[in-house]
Amino acid sequence: MNKPESYQFIKKTLIKVDGLTLKEQIEHVKKNCNALPHLVEQIIEMLKTNGEHEDDVFDTPPILEHIFQNSELEPKSQINQYQIIKKIGSGGMGVVYSAKQEYPVERLVALKFISTIKKQKQLIEETNTLAQLNHPNIATLHEMDKTDEEQLYIVMELVEGQDIITWCKNHQYTTKQSIRLFQSVCAGIAYAHEKGVIHCDIKPSNVLITHKNRTATVKIIDFGISQHHDNISAYENIWLYVKSSG
Repeated sequence: MNKPESYQFIKKTLIKVDGLTLKEQIEHVKKNCNALPHLVEQIIEMLKTNGEHEDDVFDTPPILEHIFQNSELEPKSQINQYQIIKKIGSGGMGVVYSAKQEYPVERLVALKFISTIKKQKQLIEETNTLAQLNHPNIATLHEMDKTDEEQLYIVMELVEGQDIITWCKNHQYTTKQSIRLFQSVCAGIAYAHEKGVIHCDIKPSNVLITHKNRTATVKIIDFGISQHHDNISAYENIWLYVKSSG
């Protein structure tokens, strides 16, 4: 099996076992992947490396169970100094709401409530790194905090716009105009790379175009699943590859 095929095999295997306990993951790999023993050993080693951090997990507080399993947070609900406006999205890492920050400054922001996740220390370190990114084409990450119920959330710049593909179609952009937008995307990604940050999931839905001073402006969002370059383990490295290769 050549290298691309090996990566695809590992990718499919990791996706299948995601969410299982380490013991269940290893049992699944041994039972279903024994036709490729050299890859079985590699996958198990990756799982064990990642499993060393299984105790470093955020408990799921009642507010998150409410957000995911029941109804949405009501408009005007108060989360510390933020007043909820409405739900604007959800994904693997959590649920996102638009909100009004009341102090120390008044502004509209996006609150991302983080679901149960491994590696608490690494996430906090990574968030601190992302908060230092200052580029016009990267959505600003303001801070990380917790609710009274110990629910972790991240406060980000609220970007109201359309994904880059939809924007170009709706505004009938020429090839030259589209390339200009793409150059802005490249500028933002290059800046992040210079700071040692890799996004890991660049796709049209994570590249929004918004009107700023009557100019179409690129904003790259969802750096919450990025990896700080210095902290990428062998397990995370394979995820970086498989996410980018789709």
